[in-house]
Amino acid sequence: MSLNLTYPQADERRHLRAIYTILLASAFQDGHSFDHGFMSAGEALGRGLAHFDAIDWVGASIVLRRPAPEILRLIETAPLSDLPMLEDALSVLLSFLGQYSRVPKLTSPDQPTNFDPLATRLFQDMDLLDAAYLPQPPFWLILVNHHALVPQDGEWAPGIREPLWDICQRTWADAPQEFKDVVAGKTPRPLTWAEGYLERDWRYGRWLNPHDLRRAIAQHHRALPAIVVRTLANPDHGVFVRPRYLPKRLN
Repeated sequence: MSLNLTYPQADERRHLRAIYTILLASAFQDGHSFDHGFMSAGEALGRGLAHFDAIDWVGASIVLRRPAPEILRLIETAPLSDLPMLEDALSVLLSFLGQYSRVPKLTSPDQPTNFDPLATRLFQDMDLLDAAYLPQPPFWLILVNHHALVPQDGEWAPGIREPLWDICQRTWADAPQEFKDVVAGKTPRPLTWAEGYLERDWRYGRWLNPHDLRRAIAQHHRALPAIVVRTLANPDHGVFVRPRYLPKRLN
């Protein structure tokens, strides 16, 4: 199962353009500014648009310095190395939908999603959803990362537990030593430091190279960094499950 989004360059540009078409139309309804209210999804939107040298930060607002059609043209013409990574742009869109529209709350990839129509058409075009709105394997861990696919009664669905364990092992195999030392408890730094390390330098079991880092969009409050770090810190306990998803104890 592929865990990374890889498309031919023409398709990558087309999908980036579709993502930003939705984001720009949804956020900048006046064509000029968006009040992000210091919410994480709005701030991530601004960081993504900064790749186009297209915005000013004004208090709690993002103000466009380039009109939306010009930003969309840049996606078609600029070198890919100057554009945001597709998986990060998709993450911004999912964060935005989570705060300002809707994302599903699934416990199994066998359950259909209920994204809004524009997002559904995009995800189907990207082969992330099938005709019955079921998430396809490349979408599973992306949904986990966005708290849209979660454990039930303390257990991950079998089809999810295995790829989660796999990305934990691949992460550890190539991890920088300072990350390993924190996870192994050899330094006073907390595990949350290691989670932040993943948010910055890692995606879906893959450590970002300098080219990727140039295109990355910094994001926060994703699920996978904590899952991976806590699993690696306590591998005998299996794949980490947040306490909120554990069975409630009977009094």
